Amino acid sequence: MNSNLDNEKSSRTKKTIKIVLVALGTIVVCGFLYAGYWYYQYAQLFKFLETAISEPRTPVPCNGNPASKIEITNPFSVDPTNGEVVPSEFVVAGGDTFVMVKNINSIAVLDLGNTATIRIGHHGQTWKEQDNSIINLNVREEEYYKITLDAGQYWIWIDRGGIEIVSCTPNGVSML
Repeated sequence: MNSNLDNEKSSRTKKTIKIVLVALGTIVVCGFLYAGYWYYQYAQLFKFLETAISEPRTPVPCNGNPASKIEITNPFSVDPTNGEVVPSEFVVAGGDTFVMVKNINSIAVLDLGNTATIRIGHHGQTWKEQDNSIINLNVREEEYYKITLDAGQYWIWIDRGGIEIVSCTPNGVSML
């Protein structure tokens, strides 16, 4: 008789523990979903604010007929000598140049909208340190942004997507 009572208490205790564990698990999962939702909302807000600060958008440059244009579909490559990831490099003849981000790849869960960050710096300076960039833009996909660069060689870094660089000057922009 005493054994039956002990088994019944043990069974109730196990059921109670299972219920508590299921409830705690549900609370934890809901907490992660709630935190993820607000992380996404804040990311959207910060991207909007950063993009609002960038230079004003430019209509299609050169009346739609650029004299020189390059498209960089993969803004990074691997240096065969040391295996380091390096950004794409290009040459500018000087003057007004236009950049446009294309083909932003989004991860559905962490989609930050159709914006990207572009950094441009002088050839020969390390690209890993943001302090070496001379231009920092937060841009919207498929919109041109006007930048003015002196004649020379530059590296370009973009956090996602490809990029098109356009000049209205013949041989105004080319790959390094």
